[in-house]
Amino acid sequence: MGVRKYHSRASKVELVKGRSAGQGDALPSRKGNAVLCDFDGTITVQDTAEWILDKHADGDWRALDELYVQGKLGLLECMREQFAMVKVDKSRILDELDESIIIRNGFPELVELCAGHGAKVVIVSAGLDFVIEHFLKKMGVRDRVSIYSASTVNESGPIGFRFPQLVIPGSITFKDDLVLQNKRIGYRVTYFGDGMPDAEASSLSDHRYAVKGRRLESELAKRGLPYVSFEDFLEILPSLEGILDISK
Repeated sequence: MGVRKYHSRASKVELVKGRSAGQGDALPSRKGNAVLCDFDGTITVQDTAEWILDKHADGDWRALDELYVQGKLGLLECMREQFAMVKVDKSRILDELDESIIIRNGFPELVELCAGHGAKVVIVSAGLDFVIEHFLKKMGVRDRVSIYSASTVNESGPIGFRFPQLVIPGSITFKDDLVLQNKRIGYRVTYFGDGMPDAEASSLSDHRYAVKGRRLESELAKRGLPYVSFEDFLEILPSLEGILDISK
């Protein structure tokens, strides 16, 4: 399929240079574009993890969420403790999500655009890997998208997690670590997200997209960082194409 051009009267997207990895190192040669995208609340309209916890958690998972927001609990510890409360098999979870979860419009078109410009697309998520796999296959884009997330374990009890190891010294979570990994080897990074777990990763990226009305948008504004807000992936394809064209 040929590269589709997206034309828009939208204002020019401001190109922003994030903090680089390995300060003091020689700048890497430009390798290309990496488009990193959160899953829950970004590709999906609802947060699938929250939906599962609301329906199946045997305990007060929101109290743990509040501890995370207050900085008293790390993201990974929070997720582990929350999903230890869930004792439901994967097939039931997927069946229920299929009936309830809405996919944000235009993500397959975003993948097509990136493929046409030679940009890699990576889903970076603290959500459930088998849920991400399931919905990417439903959209028909699994073979063109990489996944960087926790590996879930559910042999005969609660859902457990194995999280990616941090590579870059000083990284807070594997999300911002992946941004820095890509920048260190020469990729220009564009980040799509919606919540506080995306804040550091988005801040370190070269270009930022935040779901309108969600926590990431207000956090980026508070930090004084330029970003583009969106509700639908189709509406930002012209500006993303501009970034991919300029960054060649």
